[in-house]
Amino acid sequence: MRPTTLIAASLLIALASNAGADPKNYAARTFTGPGGKTLGYRIFIPKDYSSSKSYPLMLALHGSGERGSDNLAQIKYPFTHMWSDSALQARHPSFAVAPQCPITSSGWDVALLGALLDSLGREFNLDSKRLYVSGLSMGGYGTWGLVTKYPGRFAAAVPVCGGGDTSQAGKLVDQPLWVFHGDADPVVNVANSRNMVAAIKARGGQLVKYTEYKGVGHESWIPAAKEPGLEDWIYAKAQESSVFFASPEYPRGAAPRLRLGSGGALLILLEGDRFDLAGRRANGR
Repeated sequence: MRPTTLIAASLLIALASNAGADPKNYAARTFTGPGGKTLGYRIFIPKDYSSSKSYPLMLALHGSGERGSDNLAQIKYPFTHMWSDSALQARHPSFAVAPQCPITSSGWDVALLGALLDSLGREFNLDSKRLYVSGLSMGGYGTWGLVTKYPGRFAAAVPVCGGGDTSQAGKLVDQPLWVFHGDADPVVNVANSRNMVAAIKARGGQLVKYTEYKGVGHESWIPAAKEPGLEDWIYAKAQESSVFFASPEYPRGAAPRLRLGSGGALLILLEGDRFDLAGRRANGR
């Protein structure tokens, strides 16, 4: 987004911040990733965590108004803090991770976020088939960016008032998405979400849901957080097979997936590309 757009988004999001958010449920940490890049983040560890069980994880990406270095502003926001809610945790014991984008950055470093998830996957017993990502405004862009860079890694994604690269929509035809936007958004034009959803459907994607709020401006995260069934929809999603993409510093190898293509042909999926059994690209549907 342009600098003026980011300033406007910052003001709107700051006004909607939840000053009553309780940071004690989120441990403050700093991650050092490839190239020495650092990222402050907060992590919620489910009650009675046991390494003998595997747990889902929600990665929550804030908007431009929560950028900074205090490692706190990002969890004062309702759409981020909701993932540690006791009622939700009672139904879906899970991790929640809320990184904080530096003030010097105009957007999320999706490769660094991927490396953070790799690191957490080594530290905790995460269910790699049930990794989720949500984000609003700048975080909505980050959500689209993550599922595009790492197709097949996230079991569900919830981008709110964001946008992505429609030329990459072919990578998302098998990605469960629930997209939210207000039709009166003055900061991020609603066409950004409409175009992404249309591009995915045009390429055969049937796993994308779209909710557009009439008369709602940039703060579409407020009704989205209250959307009936959203939380249960997310946590019911699981990948058909475990796909764990790794950053160059943490090589683990990309696990291929098998899928039936049109006409019943068996295809191999690897990092968003489809190949037939002879190794030829088969991205058409």
